[in-house]
Amino acid sequence: MHTVYYAHRLEDKPREEWQRLDEHLKNVAALARKFAKPFGAGNWAYAAGLLHDIGKFSDKFQEYLTLPAEKQKKLRGKINHSSAGAQEVIKLIIDQAGKPNENIAKIIAYAIAGHHAGLANGKDNTRADLETRLYVREIDDYSQWQHVITPPQLSKSDIEELTKSLQREEHYQTAFAISFFIRMLFSCVVDADRFD
Repeated sequence: MHTVYYAHRLEDKPREEWQRLDEHLKNVAALARKFAKPFGAGNWAYAAGLLHDIGKFSDKFQEYLTLPAEKQKKLRGKINHSSAGAQEVIKLIIDQAGKPNENIAKIIAYAIAGHHAGLANGKDNTRADLETRLYVREIDDYSQWQHVITPPQLSKSDIEELTKSLQREEHYQTAFAISFFIRMLFSCVVDADRFD
């Protein structure tokens, strides 16, 4: 177990100067909120930004950061850190009956799971589809995130407002609105991650 968790390794800099993971998550969350505010999704983007890299709280990822660049290159993409946040958001968004609201949570999960590889398909029976990533068990223990980051909260009104704004009379219009919203949210998180 580490006492300090890092988000990124800065080449030619001592470890003390690397970017701390808690700082990165908060920065990305704040930037994503700012980018999404014009279309009324600031709190949604904040939640996605705050959870996008929590899988980096694993010891395996922290060890990966200390490897020489050549060894890191061979392991790049093999340590799953983005599925962790997608799985956590499913647990965090609760419906009025006190049960996880997976349909709403998946809107944020798409942005989190795809922030490096791109938006996944919903379900196509591959290892990269969202459904598989939400229930994959090969994720290293990242539970330390709960001791460092306060879980984001989406209010009941945030969820109701989104649900109302995405509903249309025709099913295809609703599907298009949800798809477009996911892409906008995803864009905010990816841009915020790159800027930070």
